[in-house]
Amino acid sequence: LVGIPIGLLPFSLCMDIAYHTTGRKAFADAAYLSLAGGLGGAVAAGAAGAVDYFSIPDGTEAKQTANTPVALNGATLGAYGLSLTLRRQEGGPSPAATALAAFATAGLIAAQWYGGHLVYHHGMRVQEREEEKARLPGDRAVEAAATRAAEAMPAGSGQTAATR
Repeated sequence: LVGIPIGLLPFSLCMDIAYHTTGRKAFADAAYLSLAGGLGGAVAAGAAGAVDYFSIPDGTEAKQTANTPVALNGATLGAYGLSLTLRRQEGGPSPAATALAAFATAGLIAAQWYGGHLVYHHGMRVQEREEEKARLPGDRAVEAAATRAAEAMPAGSGQTAATR
């Protein structure tokens, strides 16, 4: 779910910059629509994130880390929401609305870094599964033949389990 706001919200800033550079209303319209869509996607992602957040045990390092993106995402969504409101009132992205979008995009980047830290460092929302080594075709047959050969060796041949 985070892919929608992560893609659309910064894209709205890009469209703001294109609008301010060219003055073409199509860029202002694209910025508005991508901002509205990104905020809608952020609400859905936030609902799923809230479920994850409340599943983290209190007092853990993961919970302390999770508090940072929660606060950043809240501030970020507030800034994007205010930027969207200003656009509706002004008929396009004013410099203030664009500045808010830039501020919010920086917050979004920081919040997503912390979210990635939760996944890759703390293992949050990573389904545990048994690791299996990657094998080349025929590896199992070679391994089975080596095991049979090792078992067929006489006990006094000087071979140990470590050298087989």
